Amino acid sequence: SPRAKANLIRGLSSGMLKEEDLSSPEMKSIANLCFNCKQCQLECPTNVNIPHLMIEAKAAYVAAHGLDKADWFLSRVHWMGALAGRAPLFSNWVLGSGLPRWMLEKFAGIARHRKLPPFARQNFMKYAQREWLVRPVRRSDKPPVVYFVDHYANYHDPELGKALVAILRHHGIPVYVPQGQITSGMAMFSAGDIDAARKNAEKNLRELAELARDGMRIICTEPAAALCLKYEYPMFVDHPDVQVLADSVVEAGAFLRELRDENSLHMEFNPLRASLDYHTPCHLRALGQGTPFRELLDLIPKLKVNTIEKGCSGMAGAYGLTSANFRDSLRIGWKLVSHMKRTKAHAGVTECSSCKLQMEQGTEIPTVHPLKLLAWSYGLIPGLERILEPVPRRFTTT
Repeated sequence: SPRAKANLIRGLSSGMLKEEDLSSPEMKSIANLCFNCKQCQLECPTNVNIPHLMIEAKAAYVAAHGLDKADWFLSRVHWMGALAGRAPLFSNWVLGSGLPRWMLEKFAGIARHRKLPPFARQNFMKYAQREWLVRPVRRSDKPPVVYFVDHYANYHDPELGKALVAILRHHGIPVYVPQGQITSGMAMFSAGDIDAARKNAEKNLRELAELARDGMRIICTEPAAALCLKYEYPMFVDHPDVQVLADSVVEAGAFLRELRDENSLHMEFNPLRASLDYHTPCHLRALGQGTPFRELLDLIPKLKVNTIEKGCSGMAGAYGLTSANFRDSLRIGWKLVSHMKRTKAHAGVTECSSCKLQMEQGTEIPTVHPLKLLAWSYGLIPGLERILEPVPRRFTTT
């Protein structure tokens, strides 16, 4: 439990436990039960940062013994994404074939029964180059914003990034996509690979800090990325601009809700006749901003959205991808997984790419990002029917 983890740290600080116990296999087995969802910190009446303490405990073990193969591989998935994205057809064949998946499990620790997202034929950064989004905005009527893409939207779901760009352009807001940005590094922090995570963060700071100093908002479509930039970077990285960057970061739904509150959000939504099940990601809760996209979906005529309160999905980023944690991940998220198996809804909805994987694990019913629904209802992106292909008759527009 979180209280037991806090007592372990108290034992170290009081001298009841020795410092070398922090890097023991027993401590690692306890620390690994924390997958940095941050829900215990939200519930703690004294706001003790248990996730931070557990990251430090993992870091002590990593410093003494190194990373295990699954944590190393999954915390550097952006490297693999860059490589696999060069040959997406072959990479997707590997992800869908029994023998290669068995080999991935054996040598990289990735569960062979876990549904994995396919690689896109063209990543988002290539689209951004083609659309001149990688050039700084010189003059504009409205303040430009920066899009922090992160791994999933870049390599697996570039349509998500395109939906954000389309909505922002629809509102006359210029978008800049810095080419030198890399993944947020949340998986590195969660694994306790602090040195690598700091180097990763410092590279993003070199790319983004000056933009933040100039007053530009940094928009994230991935809640974990927003959480990492806002809270993990200031906690672990010593940089003069780290707090400036953190203060400039905003999750995409919160940004669009700001437009609504300022009466600047376009309200000409096309009706969508559909029933959807919405899941709130843990990392979105940890941002402390409520559920802005859930509020915005209520603006779409004819759309029925049911908020399902089934607790954590159990994925927790890389946690649920490993063969060691696959079954525990399903147990943790079983209420959500079983709900999606039985639901009569046309689709699931969530902001988190990891939660999406878990929601789709046991069913053919797709789960979509709410940003795409908004963009489609605006008439800005075509082809959402393809995303909902498993149940095309159950999702219609009028």
